[in-house]
This record gives sequence, C-alpha cells and structure tokens, in this order.
Amino acid sequence: MDLTKEAGKAGAPRKYSVENVVAILPTTGLRSKDWLERAMRDLGCSDTAFYQKKKEAMEKGFVKPDGDPAKQNTPFLPTEDGKNAVQLSDFRSKVAESSMRQNGNDKRFAKR
Repeated sequence: MDLTKEAGKAGAPRKYSVENVVAILPTTGLRSKDWLERAMRDLGCSDTAFYQKKKEAMEKGFVKPDGDPAKQNTPFLPTEDGKNAVQLSDFRSKVAESSMRQNGNDKRFAKR
C-alpha cells in the first residue's frame, strides 16, 4: 500500500483547538501560568499543547498581552476576533451535532 496517496495528515488527530484554549480565557484575562493551569484542568491538555495553541492564538490575533508578553505577570486578554472565533466554533459544533442526530450517526442519540 502506498501511504503517500492517503488523504489527510499523518499523526494522531488534534484534541484541542485554538478556539478551545481561547474559550477558557476570561474577558478579564489571565497570566500565562494561570491560563495554562486552567487549560490543564479544564481541557486536560499538556503544557506543550497549550503553548502551541497560545502561540497560534496570538498569531491569529485571538488574544493579546496587556503589557510586555515577556514578563510573567502580564495578563493575556481575548480580542473581539478571539471571541468571534469561539462563537463560530460553538456554532459549528452545534450544527455538526444536529446533523449527526438527523442522520442517525451519533451513538449518543441512537434509538435502542
């Protein structure tokens, strides 16, 4: 079998999205350390996964530092783009779940 012709990306599927990491950030902001602790507790993600998603969120403009990002006490705040991305992600999840229910593909809602 020629694996180069297989569709998709190699490796395990991603468990966390940048929107998940932004969604747990309160509008009042959190220091990076506190945000990491919340992500580990609420999402179960590793510190490596968190820092990758945090970097992606900053690159996409979903979060911004409220001061010098190199300083430990600087809080990170969600931007309007970040809030919109979280809402869009939630909407897409609800549409996908609804579609799965309608098509009978969601085992949680399957008739017994």
